[in-house]
Amino acid sequence: MTDPTRAAGVFAAELRRRGAGPIHRGGLLIAATLTELSFGLLPKPSLDDIVVTRRDDGEVLLRTAAGPMGDADDLLAHVRTQLATLSPADFVAQWGLPPNSAA
Repeated sequence: MTDPTRAAGVFAAELRRRGAGPIHRGGLLIAATLTELSFGLLPKPSLDDIVVTRRDDGEVLLRTAAGPMGDADDLLAHVRTQLATLSPADFVAQWGLPPNSAA
C-alpha cells in the first residue's frame, strides 16, 4: 500500500530513453562518444530522461534530461529520495510542477 503523506505514494520516477527511434538514439550515442573524445571541451548529451508520473493515472508530470552517461542513475536516486522524504505538496513545489499535480 502506498503512503499518500509521502510523495512516493502519489508519484513514481523512472529513467526513460531519449530519442524517438533507433536512428535518433544512435545519434545520441555517437555524440556522447565524441564528447568523451573532446577532453571535456564539448557538453555531454543526455541519453535518458527522468520521468515523474502520477501513480493513480500514469500522467507524466515531469520529463527532464537525466544528464550525461553515469549521472542519470545518481539523479534518479536523488529524485527517489525526495519522493520518499517529502510530502506531495513539497515535492510539487520543489520541482515546479503545477500546483494541482498531487490532487
